[in-house]
Amino acid sequence: MTHSPHQQRPAITLSIRIQSEVRDQLEELANATGRTKSFLAAEAIEHYLETHAWQVKAIEKSVKKANSKKAKFIDHQNVSDWLNSWGTDASYNPLQSENSCNRRRSRAQPPLTCYNSAFNDKIHTR
Repeated sequence: MTHSPHQQRPAITLSIRIQSEVRDQLEELANATGRTKSFLAAEAIEHYLETHAWQVKAIEKSVKKANSKKAKFIDHQNVSDWLNSWGTDASYNPLQSENSCNRRRSRAQPPLTCYNSAFNDKIHTR
């Protein structure tokens, strides 16, 4: 999504406050590239949004997985033990631990880690 003067929708004006040093850098870059400060600022905002949009999608996907009926929960200590076993001779699988649980937690309970076996790809802390 590159900023273009030939956009289909009309541009809107946005007023922002920036540090004077940032303004000076923006002005220097505008002079060096032959672009306007507005063009560069719009490009920077669009690039930022594109770059960080994956984060929101990943969080939404993880919450959906954690809230699914197939989600399994593992006590935090079991996950810590598993991570600490990496690179050692003592292999540890938190999914086979006697202490692992398959329950929903209330807000009063300590944090649990969600492992969704249907996807078998991520471990998320809830």
